[in-house]
Amino acid sequence: ILFFAAFFPKFINFSAPLWPQYIMLTCGLFLSETIWQLIYTIGGKKLAGWLDVGERLAWLNRGCGVIFILIAAALLAEVLNSFMG
Repeated sequence: ILFFAAFFPKFINFSAPLWPQYIMLTCGLFLSETIWQLIYTIGGKKLAGWLDVGERLAWLNRGCGVIFILIAAALLAEVLNSFMG
């Protein structure tokens, strides 16, 4: 409800009938979200099948771990810099 309250008014012409505009925006958003959810689902299934081969999942986990460590180091450096500076 908050999303619609913030998003829809930008695309509504308040001098024209409101209900047709609300219906059109709702149908457009529903269609867009349905398409994206289907893309995520199909892509996720294909990615799961691809990651199931060999050591791919282990390498993905290692790569994500390295990224998290780098983010933690950057945050630590920023905190230390704010105390020192």
